[in-house]
Amino acid sequence: MQRHTLLYISLLVTFSANVVAASGVLDKDAILNSHDWWDNRDFDWYKKQIPFIETPDKELDKTYYYRWDMMTKHLVYGSPEHGYTFTEFIDRPGWSGAYGSISCPAGLQLYDLRWFRQPDFARQYASYWMRVPRAQPRRYSTWLADSVWAIHKVYPSKDHAVGLLEDLIANHEGWEKKHWMPEMKMFWQTGHADGMETNINSRQTKNWFSGARAYRPTLNSYLYADALAIAAIADLAGKADIAKTFRGKAANLKSQVQKNLWDANRQFFFPMSKDEETHNGFTIRKHTLTHQSGKYAGSKHGRELIGYVPWQFNLPDAGYEQAWKFIMDPDYFFAVYGPTVTERHDPLFLISKHCCVWSGNSWPYATGQTLKAMGNLLQNYKQDVVTNNDYYKLLHIYAITHRKDGEPYIAEALNPDTGSWDGHDHFNHSEHYFHSCFIDLVISGLIGIEPQSDDRIVLKPLVPDDWEYFCLDGVRYHGHELTIIWDKTGKRYGKGAGLQVLSGGKKIASRESLGTLEAAIPLRTIDGGSASEKKYNLAVNNTMESFPRVIYSDFDPKSPPYKMNDGQYWYLKSPPNRWAPRQKGQASDWCGIDFGTERRISEVKLYLLDDGDGSGGAGGIKAPASLRLQHWKDGQWRDFAEKTTVITNPLPRRATRIAFGEITTRKLRVILTHQKGAVSGLSEFDAWGTAELPLAPITAASESVAWNPDQRKQKFPRTSSSAPNNGARAIDGLISYVPNKGNSRWVTKRRPKDTKDLGTDWLAVDFGNPKRFDRIELHFCRKAWGVGSPERYELEVKVGDTWKKIEKQKRVPTFPAEETINVITFQALTAQELRLVVTHSAKNPVTALTEMEVFAPAP
Repeated sequence: MQRHTLLYISLLVTFSANVVAASGVLDKDAILNSHDWWDNRDFDWYKKQIPFIETPDKELDKTYYYRWDMMTKHLVYGSPEHGYTFTEFIDRPGWSGAYGSISCPAGLQLYDLRWFRQPDFARQYASYWMRVPRAQPRRYSTWLADSVWAIHKVYPSKDHAVGLLEDLIANHEGWEKKHWMPEMKMFWQTGHADGMETNINSRQTKNWFSGARAYRPTLNSYLYADALAIAAIADLAGKADIAKTFRGKAANLKSQVQKNLWDANRQFFFPMSKDEETHNGFTIRKHTLTHQSGKYAGSKHGRELIGYVPWQFNLPDAGYEQAWKFIMDPDYFFAVYGPTVTERHDPLFLISKHCCVWSGNSWPYATGQTLKAMGNLLQNYKQDVVTNNDYYKLLHIYAITHRKDGEPYIAEALNPDTGSWDGHDHFNHSEHYFHSCFIDLVISGLIGIEPQSDDRIVLKPLVPDDWEYFCLDGVRYHGHELTIIWDKTGKRYGKGAGLQVLSGGKKIASRESLGTLEAAIPLRTIDGGSASEKKYNLAVNNTMESFPRVIYSDFDPKSPPYKMNDGQYWYLKSPPNRWAPRQKGQASDWCGIDFGTERRISEVKLYLLDDGDGSGGAGGIKAPASLRLQHWKDGQWRDFAEKTTVITNPLPRRATRIAFGEITTRKLRVILTHQKGAVSGLSEFDAWGTAELPLAPITAASESVAWNPDQRKQKFPRTSSSAPNNGARAIDGLISYVPNKGNSRWVTKRRPKDTKDLGTDWLAVDFGNPKRFDRIELHFCRKAWGVGSPERYELEVKVGDTWKKIEKQKRVPTFPAEETINVITFQALTAQELRLVVTHSAKNPVTALTEMEVFAPAP
C-alpha cells in the first residue's frame, strides 16, 4: 500500500443534463500574464482550449503551460477533408507521413491531446492514422486503439469510437501479418522501430543503429492494450464475438510477457532475442534476454526503462512490483536530470553528445512512459516500493528538464547529470520536440483523474503529503465542466477545506483529506457540431498540388512563401516558419492566397509576426501599423464593404480574425502597411468557408507553360542524368521540398566518392511549340544526405541548334537555395525549348529539383 492511507468515498449525485457552466476559480488572465516566455500569445485561445492549473510548484506549473504552447507549434491543419494532425519534429522530415506526422509518439501525444477542452484535435488526429493515405500507422510502435478508447473515456462518442472499430482491427491485423511469431505467441520489433535507436542491445548486433529483431516489452504491451481497447469498443458496438476474440489476444500477450520477458534473478522485464546473431566474435543466442548471452553474458545489469512499459497499461499481475526498487536509486536509473534510459552501471551505459543513442541519456519519451507506468502502479496496485512523493519528485525533475538558458524548451534527449540539450537539438528539426507527454501526467497522474467509460469520475491524486493546495480549473470530462480543488485550510480558494470536485461551480464530491474520491457523473456524448455548422480552412495546401498557392508582392529567401499555407504556425525567429518581404524601405507589402478556383469564404485568420527586437528585415519583424483585406473580383482587387476588414494596430503572435459576409472569390490578399523602419510578416494565412467535401480537383491546374502532369511526349524532359525519380517529375505541378516525400522531384545521379570534378547536369523541356515567358521559378529540395540545391545554375533557350544563356537575369535569391522559391525574371522572350544546367556543390553532390515553373508575361 501507499504510505498514507487511502480513504474511499463514493457519492451518488443526480445531475441536470445541461450542467456545463464554468466555475472560474482561478484568475486565468493573471496566470497567463505572469509568464513572459509565450511564443503563441493568443490568450483568448488558451482560455477557450485548455484547463488551467495552480500548484505550490511554480516550475511544474510553468512547464505545464509551456507544453500547451509547444503543442500549438505542432498543430497542423492537414486538409479540409481530414482536419487536424500533429507533428513530432518542428520540420517534417522525409520519413514522416502525410502532413508531417510520425506514429512513434502518437500514443503519448493523444493522451495529452485528450485534455484539450474541445474534442476535435484529439479525435481528428486519432482518425488521421486510420483514414489518411500515407499516414504510416505501423512505421513505428505505438498504441492507437488504446488511445482512441482513452479519448472516448474523456469525451464519450460512440460514433467516433465505433466508427473506427474496423480500422483499428485492420491495424492490429497489420501488426499480426508482419510481426507476429506463432512459435512464441508474441510480436517482434527492432529498437529503431520502437523509436529507440542505438541501445545497449542493438550495439551488440551487426546493425548497431536499428538492432536485431526481438520480443520487446514495448510492442507486446502496446498491442495488449490495443486488444483490450478493441474489445471495449466492440462491446460498445454490440459485437460480443469480436470483444471475446480480442480479450483472448490480450490475455495471451499478458501471459507471454510475464512468462518470457521477466527475469526473476534481476527482477525486471527485458527484450528477448528472436534469432541467433554473431557479431565481433560473440553470439547472442536465440530466445535469450539482455546479457543472458553474448559478450556480457552473466552481467547483473541490462535494465532499460522499457522494462517499466508493461505497467503503462496495467499489464502485470501482482508480484512484479520489486522492479520499481531501481527507479529512485542513483546506482540504477535516478539522476538529477533523469531518469537515465539505461541503468547507470551497465557495461554499455553511454551518455552521448549527439542523437540518436538511447544507452544512457535522459529521454523524455521514456521518462513520460515511466511516469505513466509509475502512476498506474501507485493508483492501481498494492505495493510499498514507491510512494506518491517519489512520483512527484520524478515529475518535478521532468518539469525542470524542460529548460534551456532558463527558458522553457525541450528537444530529443539531455544529459542526465547536467540537464544540457547540446547535440540533441538540431537546427530546424528537434527544437520544442513533441515526442513525449506531460499534460496527462499532471491531470491523470498528479491530480489523479482516472477517466472511466461509465457514469463516474474517479479521483486518485498522487500529490505529495505536504502540499496544502492545488487547483485544476475548467477541465472537461464526460460533457461537464469540472474543477478539482485541494485546499487544506479552505482559505486559498474560499470553497471550504479539503479535496473537492466541482461541476459547473457546484460541489459534487468532497473529503477532508487527500485520497481516493468517486462520484456519479452522467456520461454525455460530446460531438463536434453538425455538418451545416462546419467551416474549413480552404487556403491550406499539404498535398503538393499547384493550388491553393501563396501569392505575394515580395519575399525574403530566408522566409519561404509556402510556409504561409502549410496549416502550421509559430512565431519563433529560429527556427523560422514564416513569410516576410525583403526590407527595401517600402511602405507596404501584400500577400495572399490563390485558390485556383472560386471558393466561398467568410473568415480569414492572419498569424502576424513580431520578433520583439525592434529590427527590420526577415531577421526581425514588427506587426504592421495597419492591414487591409481585399478579394479578387472581375479581374481586379477590391475592398470589402465591411469595415472590419481594415484593422489598425493589429496584435501579433495570435490569430487576427477577420469575419465578413460570405463571398465567392478565387483570390484573397492582405495589404500590410509596415511600421516605420520595419517590415511585417505572417506565419500563416487561413481562409475559412463552406464547401462540399471532398473538394473537387482544381481543373485550372498550374499556370506554368511547362506544366505537364500527363507527361505528354512533347514536354517530356530530356536529362543528362537522372536517379530513379525522372525528369518528368520536375514539371508535374507537384511541389514538395521534403526529401522522399512523394518522390515528386528530378534527382541527378550520385557520382563515385573519388570523383574530384562534380561536374554538371541538365534538364531540358520542349514545349511542343514556341511559348512566350518572362519568369522562371525553381524549387530545389531541402538539403539532406548530400542532396539539395546546386552550387550554381544557368538557364538557356535553344536558338536554332544552339543553346544560349538567357540574358539579363534578375535572381532572388542571388545564389541557389533549397526549400524556397528561386525566382528568375528577365525580358520576355519566345522559345520552344528551355534548359536548366546545374553545377553540383561539394556539400550537395546530388541536385534535387521538385519543380520548374515557367510563366508567361502578365496580361
